[in-house]
Amino acid sequence: MHLDETKNGHSRDIALTTRAVELLKVMQRTSNQHCVFRLVSGTADTLFRKARDKVGISDLHFHDTRHEATTRLARKLDVLDLARMTGHKDTRSLMIDYNATATELASRLD
Repeated sequence: MHLDETKNGHSRDIALTTRAVELLKVMQRTSNQHCVFRLVSGTADTLFRKARDKVGISDLHFHDTRHEATTRLARKLDVLDLARMTGHKDTRSLMIDYNATATELASRLD
C-alpha cells in the first residue's frame, strides 16, 4: 500500500498481508469512494478514549497501540524490516516502541 503522506510528512510504501489486501478491496467496493478510511486522527483518538473508558481501562493511550503492534511485529521481522514496516527512521526511535520482555527474548535463544 502506498501512503502519500505520513505523520512525518513523507510518503512511503507499506507491506500488507494477503488477507488485509482482500479486506481493503471489499471495503473499497462497498464504500464507492477512492478513500476507504475517512477518519482523521483526532476522531480516532476520541473514539479510542471512549471505548477505553467504557470498558474501565485506565492509563491506556491511543499511541500504546503502536507499541503493541511494534512488539508483535518484532516476532516476525528482523530489526531493519521492522523499522521500515513501522516507519521508524532509526533503530534508536524504534526501541521506544519495541517492548519485548526478557522472557520473550530468552525463548528465542532456545
